[in-house]
Amino acid sequence: MSVNGNLNPMSFLTTYLHEVAHLTAFKKYGFKILPHGQEWKQEFRNLFLPLLSENILDKEAIVKLKAFLKNPRASSCSEQGLFGHEIDHIELKEGQAFLKDLPQGSHFQLKKRRFVKLEHRRTRILCSDKSNGRKYLVHQTTVVQLV
Repeated sequence: MSVNGNLNPMSFLTTYLHEVAHLTAFKKYGFKILPHGQEWKQEFRNLFLPLLSENILDKEAIVKLKAFLKNPRASSCSEQGLFGHEIDHIELKEGQAFLKDLPQGSHFQLKKRRFVKLEHRRTRILCSDKSNGRKYLVHQTTVVQLV
């Protein structure tokens, strides 16, 4: 697992608790459970519930998290409205952009690989790896390096 260095505190916390929930679920139930099955969901909820306090989070975040935690998905980043307002707080470095802001056909770099932005899907964007032609779906709020 790796964590993007540009995550805002809430996204980092969610990612961290997601991974800790895997650890506690596997310790409690063994490795025969589904990675994002009911046992993981319960562990994820249990880890998050003590944090749903106005002493820790703002009201808007608590409302969104309570709704999300009713049936958490494997990827909180794809959850519409959960963290969308927080991408405004990511500080882009010179030469960086959110993938969603690039025009179709743009070339960009992600993790030392070069891609072309093809078409926008719901929350992800179809991109082609320039070195091998393979196509990948990349989340629209991914920070990429302009080339």
